This record gives sequence, structure tokens and C-alpha cells, in this order.
Amino acid sequence: MTRKTANGKHFSSEQPILSPSLSTDVSSLNDKTASIKHETKEPGNEPTNQKTGEHVLDNSMNSQPSIVQENPKESLSLITYSFPHYHLFRIGLRAGVGYSSISGLSSIIENYDIRPTFTMSEHGGISPRIGIFGTWQYRRLGAELGIDYTRILSKLTEHKIPENVTETTRFHYNFITPQVLLRFYVFPKFYMGAGISAAIPFGSRNIDFTNDRIGEVYRQQAERTQDHLRESVKARVTFIPTIKIGYVDIKNGLEAGLEYGFGFNDMLRTSANDYGYQERMNNLQTVSLTIGYSLPIGKAK
Repeated sequence: MTRKTANGKHFSSEQPILSPSLSTDVSSLNDKTASIKHETKEPGNEPTNQKTGEHVLDNSMNSQPSIVQENPKESLSLITYSFPHYHLFRIGLRAGVGYSSISGLSSIIENYDIRPTFTMSEHGGISPRIGIFGTWQYRRLGAELGIDYTRILSKLTEHKIPENVTETTRFHYNFITPQVLLRFYVFPKFYMGAGISAAIPFGSRNIDFTNDRIGEVYRQQAERTQDHLRESVKARVTFIPTIKIGYVDIKNGLEAGLEYGFGFNDMLRTSANDYGYQERMNNLQTVSLTIGYSLPIGKAK
């Protein structure tokens, strides 16, 4: 519809009608423009503490993004162990059982110079142990001083083939064993130790000899052989390097330890004799498990 104006010109009052496709394009363009304006405007309540790698706008420099990093180690909980920071002294009693063996026993009896007509076997034995001990600890370091009674057992069995006779010799020795160890506490209740012991023998009649022959004559022969062995073979002081792992609870006083020792010198001395017994190197090996109870002494310093 056209209208005529005062100056004679004509103009139309109708608005142009957009096609549906053109209207959709315009609407999409308006949405993108609004989205761009929303993303470029200053954030009002943006969080300032973001995880590593996220960008935030600094209030003082809106145009420069900054990166806030978190240290992941700060969130980890560290495991700490507490050791006494004073000199701690304790004294106690312990008892246990172990296994011991003496090497080279067969070489005392037989020299193997000729073709053997016998078989020999050596076996260790169960060894009881009881004693007293004292300990010192400062932080991770410690020491142990003790003295124990120990009974060492070992057995030698010989089977003589032509006679079909079996002879058994039992060695049993009593020792008083002073010991000194150094301790290192890996954890508050667990430690490793190393030191040395000195096994001091006492007593006599430490060898028993028997055979499986029947009759009074054979019994008397066995007794004479036993006396010859006791006369010729004696125990001597033995030095035993020792390693140990142990457990200790200073709250209830419970202690436990597992030890291994190896004697580096000859344990048995074979004196000159007319019975054919020979001087040989006889080392002592022991392993023992002990359980003890200790009490604190003195005052904490």
C-alpha cells in the first residue's frame, strides 16, 4: 500500500518480509554474538582457587590470566615413628629353646686313612636357654648385655658294617654364656642386632657312649670307651659372633628375639691319647628363640 505525501512523493508503509531460511541465519548469528559477549565480559564471582591448569582472571590485571597450582604432596599424610629421646634402661629375664650342632665329630673318632667299612652320621640337638639381660636405648640406637645358661647337644652315630654294630656317642656340654650386642631400631618395636658371645664350659662327664651289642662283656667295653672319650676330649671357651632380630614393647615389657651364632674357634680340645682320637676343628652353630620380660630402671634423662 502506497501513500502520497505533500511533495508528491510516494512511499510504502509495508515492512520487508524475510524468508524462513534468512530468519534462521539471523537468529543463529544473534545467539553467537550473545555468547561471545557473555564469555568476554568480566567475571563477577569467579572462584580464585582453581585446580592446576585452570585459568582465572586477576582482579588487578584483568587482561592477564594467572595459573594457580596446588602441591599434591601437601594432601598426603606422612607416617612418623616415635623413638625415646632420652636414655632408657631396662632389666629382665628371658628363656627359650634352640638347636645346636658341633661340626667335625666323626673326624675325632675315625681318620679315614683306609677304605671305610662303616657309615657315620652327625646330628644336632635341642638346646634349652635361660638367663638375665639388661638393655639401653636412645632413639634408634641401643645395646644389650646378658648372661645365659645354655646346654649344647650333638650326636654321632657310627654303623660298623662287618660286625653289623651301631655305636652312638652323645656330646652334651653346659655353658655359661655372657653376651654383648648392639641394637639398631628399624621401627619403634623392631630391631636388628649384632655382637659376640663367649661360651664358657663347666662340669664333667660330658660324653656318653653306647652300642647295640647285648652282654656284660660288651657293656664293659662300652664303659671303657666312654671313659677314654671323656678323658681325651674336653670343651674349651668358644667365641660366637651373633646376629639377632627382635621385638620389644616398652609399655608391657614383652621382648622376643631370634638369634644365630657361629663359633669361629675350635670348641673341643682332643689331648694326646693312646686310643686313636685325633685333634680336629670342631665349630659350634646355634640358633635360638627366646621370650623375655623386662622392667625399666632409673629415671628418664
